[in-house]
Amino acid sequence: MIPTDAISDVYQRVSAKTSVDNSYLLLTSASEENYSWGDDRLAIDGHAYILNGTLLKLDSLTIYSMENGNPTDEVIYLSKSNRGVGGMFYRDIAKDGSPDVSSMYISDIGHVSHFNVTVSPECLSHSPKSVLSKVSTE
Repeated sequence: MIPTDAISDVYQRVSAKTSVDNSYLLLTSASEENYSWGDDRLAIDGHAYILNGTLLKLDSLTIYSMENGNPTDEVIYLSKSNRGVGGMFYRDIAKDGSPDVSSMYISDIGHVSHFNVTVSPECLSHSPKSVLSKVSTE
């Protein structure tokens, strides 16, 4: 869940209307990774589903900074029809490889919003069954 006003630039870029104060965001990633040992980054494509009355489906690209084969942080870009949509999501990854539960969204004009990342059945229940049937939570 993320405050709708935090990602208002995304809604504006895709000309979508919002109806509630909070939006639900589900980020998925492909099972294939684009990484070669020694590279300083790893790129994984996927989708972003944003629910606020209506469901937006966007493409996503997650880029991990790598150090000695381990990720140190991640940046997620959103796009539609090969054009950037809004800003980006960012979060650190601890030395043990676990992602930080604290994340931020940096809008296209530099406004920063902090929020906590949660993965739980309660959060997933906000996603339509048609979306959940296509993704794995493993």
